[in-house]
Amino acid sequence: MSAPQTELTLSELDTLDQMLAQPEVEETSMDAAALEGFCAALALGPRPVPFERWLPYVWDMEHALARPRFAGSQQGEVAHDLITRAYASVAARLRAAPGAFVPLFRRGDQWGVAEWCAGFLLGTSIDARGWQALIESEPDWLQPVVVLAMGDDDELEATFEDVEDAMDAVGAALVKLVEVRWQ
Repeated sequence: MSAPQTELTLSELDTLDQMLAQPEVEETSMDAAALEGFCAALALGPRPVPFERWLPYVWDMEHALARPRFAGSQQGEVAHDLITRAYASVAARLRAAPGAFVPLFRRGDQWGVAEWCAGFLLGTSIDARGWQALIESEPDWLQPVVVLAMGDDDELEATFEDVEDAMDAVGAALVKLVEVRWQ
């Protein structure tokens, strides 16, 4: 199966990452890895979350208040398009072949697993009430995401053989979530 047309190229991911690192939002915004994890959680969530509700968290993960300053409306439109396509791409890839979904942290060393997992957890918090039942009924599913997001080596060693094992468990959790949400 070919990749969705919405899939971002590596060049576009780099452009998006640079936009997310603008001085006005550099300390508060996501990077591309966190954005992908965030989008995965939103796509797999029990209810759709309107774009206008989650977009502010892309620029300010903690408070959803910081905003970038674009050089012009065209730069703002490019950022909007890249973020929209990032979400659409994640949703399409998860739906098409959840077992073949390769998280960004597996596609290059520049994309951090802790950031991806932190983004995913933030995405679940946007609709915490919706996610609550699944988290309570299947707490082990998100355990690798929580452990990797925390970056706690002691917890990682107590729970998984190594980081690779934990990263594999993230992929397995995504497959289970797709099965529960979409099949």
